Amino acid sequence: LKPENMVIESKLPLIRIIDWGFAKRVNNYKNVDDLESNLLAWTIMFNVPPSSILFDKNTIDYINKNYNGKNLNDVINKIYNDHYNDGHHGFLFSLINKLGKHAGNTWAQFLGKVILKYTKDSKFDAFKYFEEVYKHNVDIYSVLLTYLYFINNNKIPKKYVSELKEI
Repeated sequence: LKPENMVIESKLPLIRIIDWGFAKRVNNYKNVDDLESNLLAWTIMFNVPPSSILFDKNTIDYINKNYNGKNLNDVINKIYNDHYNDGHHGFLFSLINKLGKHAGNTWAQFLGKVILKYTKDSKFDAFKYFEEVYKHNVDIYSVLLTYLYFINNNKIPKKYVSELKEI
């Protein structure tokens, strides 16, 4: 989800989704190749978790060839430099700044924890991470970041904003 694909009804506290162009059913995926051909993993986007870049084949290959259990910071820096300078980078980090000064570091730490947990015998298991974590959280993340965008850009009628901020 992204803000452009949502319409706010000003008379009701209702938001409608109007574009399902990238919507995918995930129950039919059987391996990481299915993921790569169906997920937008080549760049960072504000409305999907930053770990989406871990489904990129080049990123997986890099982790498998270079991560030795001791050089996690180097691996994360390389992934960051390859992916975070394109896509929604500027927009995403403007939202991160509103979330707090430690949000960017927290995301790097999160990527590190994913790599640590899902790498066994020098093989990063992106499909296992997708099945156990990612697919259960991607829509929640997307909705929350979209609401944050709406609130910070005064796109929600003021009478509803105070209630949302209390949540």
